[in-house]
Amino acid sequence: MLGHDQCTEKTIDKPLPLRILGRATIDGKTVTRDTLPSDDTMQAFLWRHLVPHEETLLFMHKNKGWVPAVNYSTPVPFVVKLGTPTPFTVKLSIPPRLENVEFVLKEAPIGMTLGKTEYKKDTCILEFLADSKLLKEGTEGNLIVEFFGVWVSDEERKQKKQKKATYLYTLPAIPYKVGL
Repeated sequence: MLGHDQCTEKTIDKPLPLRILGRATIDGKTVTRDTLPSDDTMQAFLWRHLVPHEETLLFMHKNKGWVPAVNYSTPVPFVVKLGTPTPFTVKLSIPPRLENVEFVLKEAPIGMTLGKTEYKKDTCILEFLADSKLLKEGTEGNLIVEFFGVWVSDEERKQKKQKKATYLYTLPAIPYKVGL
C-alpha cells in the first residue's frame, strides 16, 4: 500500500491497490472505517446493486495532457446576488495555442445560469445570474464549470482551419450562496 507521498515515476504505469477510508465526527469523536470495494452492477431483471469484490485498483499514467493553474480571485463562498449579474474572477493559465474558449455551467440549480464570460490575459470573468423567481436568498451549494476550447497549431492558424471545440477541464467546485 502506497501513501500519496510514495507515488513516484517507478509506481506510475502499473496498477496499485487503493484503500479508501471514511471519516466522520459523531458525538464529538472521530470515527474511521474502511470502505468495502464494490462494483455498481445491473443484471437482467434486477435493479442496480452493489457487488463486493476483493480490491479496487488505481492505475496512474504520466500526464500527457495539459492541466491549468487555477486560482479564484473572488472570495468563496461566492455570494450570487438575486436578479443581478454577479461576476466571479478566476486566474487561469491558458496557453496561446488554445482558442475559442467556452465555459459551461453543469448541473446548476434551477434558476442559476452562466451569463457573459470574458477571458483576458490569464484572467477569466464568469458572470452568474440567480433568478429571483426561482431561487431564494440563502440557497447554497457548489457551482461546477467546465471549459472547452480548440488547440490550434501555428500551421493551422495560418491556414485558418476550423476545428471543433473539445472538453478541456472542469474547474474546482465554486462554493456559492444566494444573497441580496
